[in-house]
Amino acid sequence: MKTCTFKMQYLLFALLMFALTACSGNSNSTTSSSPGAVSAKLVWSADGKSAGKTAALYTPPVGATARFVITGPTIPTAKGAINLGTNTGTVDVYPGNDLIVNAQLLDASGNLLKEGFATGVTVVSGQTTTLASPIQMVDAIIKTADASCLVCHGSSKDITGQNLVASYKQSGHYTNEFAMFPLNGSTQPGCAGCHGTQHQDITPAASGRCYTCHSAALSLRHGAPAVAGVNARYLSLGNNNCSACHEPHNPLYGVGSQERADWAASGHGDINAQPWMEQDFSAAATCNACHTPTGFVQALNSTWANTAAVNTGMQPLTCDACHSNNNFPNSVRQMTTGYAAGMGGFGASAKTTLQYPNVGESNLCIPCHASRENGKSMRIGVSNFANSSFKNPHYLGAAAVFYGLGGFQYYSTATNSQYFAQAYTSKYGVVVDGTIIKTAAASSYPGGVPAIAVGDALVGRKAPWNHGRLGMDNFTTAALSSGNATNIRGSGNKGQCVACHLGPTNVHSFGAFDAAKATWNNNTSGIKGCYGCHNSEDMEEVADNSELILYSRLMDFFKWQLGKVGAYYSDNYPYFYADAAGTTQLKNWTAVTVPGGTGAANMGTAMNYKLLAAEKGAHVHNRTFMKQLIFDSIQYLQNGSNSFSNRNLSNSGKATVNSLISFTNYSSDLAANINGANRTIVNTVESAVGPSTSSFGDASIGVGVVGQPVSVSQLKRYITRYNSGFAAGTQYTRP
Repeated sequence: MKTCTFKMQYLLFALLMFALTACSGNSNSTTSSSPGAVSAKLVWSADGKSAGKTAALYTPPVGATARFVITGPTIPTAKGAINLGTNTGTVDVYPGNDLIVNAQLLDASGNLLKEGFATGVTVVSGQTTTLASPIQMVDAIIKTADASCLVCHGSSKDITGQNLVASYKQSGHYTNEFAMFPLNGSTQPGCAGCHGTQHQDITPAASGRCYTCHSAALSLRHGAPAVAGVNARYLSLGNNNCSACHEPHNPLYGVGSQERADWAASGHGDINAQPWMEQDFSAAATCNACHTPTGFVQALNSTWANTAAVNTGMQPLTCDACHSNNNFPNSVRQMTTGYAAGMGGFGASAKTTLQYPNVGESNLCIPCHASRENGKSMRIGVSNFANSSFKNPHYLGAAAVFYGLGGFQYYSTATNSQYFAQAYTSKYGVVVDGTIIKTAAASSYPGGVPAIAVGDALVGRKAPWNHGRLGMDNFTTAALSSGNATNIRGSGNKGQCVACHLGPTNVHSFGAFDAAKATWNNNTSGIKGCYGCHNSEDMEEVADNSELILYSRLMDFFKWQLGKVGAYYSDNYPYFYADAAGTTQLKNWTAVTVPGGTGAANMGTAMNYKLLAAEKGAHVHNRTFMKQLIFDSIQYLQNGSNSFSNRNLSNSGKATVNSLISFTNYSSDLAANINGANRTIVNTVESAVGPSTSSFGDASIGVGVVGQPVSVSQLKRYITRYNSGFAAGTQYTRP
């Protein structure tokens, strides 16, 4: 009868949830046709506090009963009896994730004697989840001031959706019984200690009550003034709202605790990271929009019209920059349209604007990774190229590279070498305007992807490049054919940034490889690689031990070529110098010795190098655009003009890549300056594979910047996306 009643309740609950989700259009609940169950065993402690070795160490008193209380963000509370003879029990429960199993031992009067917890439990419809480890039962902690709180709030849920009491009882606020500064009628941490015995303090995380106990231990990170060049500090919006980053009832081990730990170790959460502590960016108008959480939210809420200084002090990008509250899965701040990136300024002060595509939650990532200057804003903002400081495109411009909207983009003559509204004709193999395709490709891409058409976006199902499909239209095996690059599995609908840097498990380290590993072997046995796209490949190995080597050597070639025309790069401000020693800032861009070049194109070429050098991941984000930008930049530095010929090698009758870019002087310089251990590496490689004797005309071998040998032929093939041989008129459309 009990099971029948439960199933009827479950059916009614499922129907209710279905109705609610039909109205809201959004749900994280499971509405399956049958309940699941949880089965667990208890282990009693010997001394009431530590784990016992055998059940015989403790005997429950006569008349005692035991029960499970199971709670979670998306389920109603489930209760079931525990057999004290076997110390085991099974209880029916609605399917859900992140469930908390609370085992309770009650005396004959219903008083709580012992309890234990299991967290992070998943229940699947129609299946029984048996806990791998027994639940350790320890003495319940009795705090008289909290008794009435626990009675009234036993079934309450906090903002995270978790049962309030179950969360609280796993925290130090519950287990610590020390005396604290008396306030609102309580002298112990806990419900009354934080909120008062009569609800005097509803929001202690914002009132400053937390600092009663924690100010000394947390002063460096949370309270004491930050020191420029040393550290930032954790301050939420409003400066003292601890629950902006901590789950309020279980600060250390609550829901999302792993995400918090990952975030704190990431570049976003590191108080010693340069973007947060190099200077007080909060006092600098426009800078604070990306370098402080308060400034970011202010800019976001004003559609980037308000970027005034906020003067909050140096802070890392805390949780409340991207989340409106600490119910993190359901509180991501929204940009409902693609970001209109102001170049050379924000809002009305922008010199030009670039429109990014609408990529869902990933829209939130783009503003701070769109770069700050591009070729067009540079051309508009500089009136005298004979006396002008370098226009820095800024740092970590991943979106600018990923979507092919950054840098200085060249056209057919030196006099016309400036950025126009339309992007490269060769950007992704099609002519585009911003993010809209202007000329249809000749045919559809392989794997059943629909043919590209005029007016299509550069992201989503019809995207003419593989990474542009990630995180759009929730690609699944059923939707795409098997095999190779078009077989993207379940990458979601939150855009490319979220798909690659958080992944299906919300990895808040934001490391692409960490997220990628969660997508391996996704849905199909034997498939390895990001979302099943890179079959049988370890992408960390591919990216770091092959792509990065070639990319580093290519960037070394680019840097070398800049130096040959009198633009010497340094990682330190002001970045470009007129002499190799780095003593004279380069300000006369018309004096850079490019044959037939212009000051605008000379600075624009330097901008391209700085954009890629500071981006860090261009060889993964968008190799096609990265190679195009480097190819055109080097070709311009050598010839003063561009032929766009690295896609169509027969253009203007130039059938070999060495006729489009000369590698000879670079490889000769490389060979002449290789000594010691590197010379040994080169000799070993030459003896094994022989010097390059291809028709490209170069016969030397260089050593990769990260210590691996790279032949000149390899470099040529890499920059031209060479796969199986050059053919006149061939369009190499695969990014």
